[in-house]
Order: sequence, then C-alpha cells, then structure tokens
Amino acid sequence: MVSNKKIVGKTLGELNISRTYGVLLLNIKRMRINLHRSTDLKINKGDILEVTGPADHIDLMGQDLGIIDRDIAETDMVTFAFGIAAGVVLGLFSVKIGGVSVGLGSAGGLLTSGLLIGFLRSVRPTFGRLPEAARWIFMEFGLIIFMAGVGLRAGGDIIETFISAGPKLIIAGILVTVTPVLLGYLFGRKVLKIPAVLLFGAITGSMTSGASLSVVTKAADSSVPALGYTGAYAFANVLLTIAGSIILLF
Repeated sequence: MVSNKKIVGKTLGELNISRTYGVLLLNIKRMRINLHRSTDLKINKGDILEVTGPADHIDLMGQDLGIIDRDIAETDMVTFAFGIAAGVVLGLFSVKIGGVSVGLGSAGGLLTSGLLIGFLRSVRPTFGRLPEAARWIFMEFGLIIFMAGVGLRAGGDIIETFISAGPKLIIAGILVTVTPVLLGYLFGRKVLKIPAVLLFGAITGSMTSGASLSVVTKAADSSVPALGYTGAYAFANVLLTIAGSIILLF
C-alpha cells in the first residue's frame, strides 16, 4: 500500500517495479477498483499494488513504497467489535426539537461508526481488515435474509389483504413506491446533473434500503454508489423519525 510521499505522483514507468525490485506486478487497485496498468499511470497515496516474487524483494519494495499488506484471510475483530459497540451507544443519544425526539437510532449510529471505520481504512487499508470472501457472504446472505424476513412478515395476511382491498392496493403500492424514485432520478439527472452511479446510491439511501444498495453496487461492479448512499441515508433516517411523529399528531 503506497504511503511514501516521495512515490506519490510518479508513474509506473518511472518506478519500473519489475526491474528495480525483481517482482511481477499483478494488479493495481484504487478505492477497490482495478486500474489499467499503463506506464503513464500516476501512483496515488493509498493505491494497492499486488505483486508476486521473492519475500525479501517484496520487503524491500515495501520499505520504499509504503506498507506491506500480506494476503492473510483474517478479520479485524477488535475493530468491528468496538465499532459496533460505539455505533449502538451513539444511536442511544437523541435531541428533542419541538417536543419531538430526534436521533440517529441504532441503524444511524452503526452507519456513522461504519463510515468512520471506512474512512480510517481508506487512509490505512491494513486497518479494519475483512476478507473479500467474508464480505461477499455478508452482502449476499444478508440480502437473502432481508428479503426472506420481509416475505415472512408480509406473507401471513397477504391473501386476506388482497381479498379485502383488491387491485387498488397493488396499484397504490406501485405508485407510492415508483413515483418518488422516478421523480428523484429525473430531478437528479436533469437538474442537479448528478452522475447516474452516485444518484442510484443516493436514491437507495433515501429509501433507507441497504438491500437495494447491494443490488446497485453489484450491477455497477463498483463501491462508488455507497458514496451517494451514506449522506442520503442519514438524512432520510432523521426525516423518517420527524415525519412519523408529525403524522401521529394529526
């Protein structure tokens, strides 16, 4: 992981890694995105250079470029344990505004803690390690559990609900769900000129739907949608809390 300020800004051609250190450059990642290995590619701080070769050569390269992050399938359990605890505690705090209690809640607190850990990991990628396979299991299995939970909660009375409400309920549900998404997308693209990949992340955040974010990031094959998701999610959680209290007043 590149951290040496003297290396930042140099091109791969200038470094000439194969000749200088006797190792083979396999891949370059920036913000978890694979980059094309061209000789004019400039190295940024935090870039991950995946190489193979003799251990002593890799150690020498690490001394010059930055930090060596060996391919070890270990999870930083200490970081995640304290991060979860801090998020839960943060979610307990609330502020009363006009008689309405407003706070992040457990979901917002955990999100804030996760954002902080994610930021620290972007500065030092060896911090908060979670193997790719484990992350994939959490994302995919978590999405399946979420969908199964929604189905189990809603499926018990679905027949009786359809019989009593009829097609009107289905049409109303489609309109209520689809209309804000379409309006938000059109406004974001046409008026605010937000790139589609960020906009989709922001829309899923406004829906407070982590499952939708997983679908979007998988389709985009990038973690960029999460940048749009985080701010919209936190803001939407506050609005949901206020909106629920206001609706109850009427």
